[in-house]
Amino acid sequence: MTKFSDIAFMGYASWFEAWYTDKKVLIQTMIENIKADIAAGYNPTGDCIRKQSAAIDAANAELNSQLDSFTEFNDDRKIDRWCYHDMLKRGVIA
Repeated sequence: MTKFSDIAFMGYASWFEAWYTDKKVLIQTMIENIKADIAAGYNPTGDCIRKQSAAIDAANAELNSQLDSFTEFNDDRKIDRWCYHDMLKRGVIA
């Protein structure tokens, strides 16, 4: 299992940086998928694309909400610990 101290070997300055990068890459992948579906001929106003667009909006809103909640932590180490545990819980790291 990845330990909290392993961040030094992961190529990131902090667990927050790793967590934020993961979230942004997930959202970017969602955007690339919707663009590929439209390029493949999906109806841009159809149900499939609308659902994907809603999922992207929800992912962005969730990210912004979590970033806002970090302001209450008042401690970078607490933010790092939260990000580490969130990534463990979601299976980003094992």
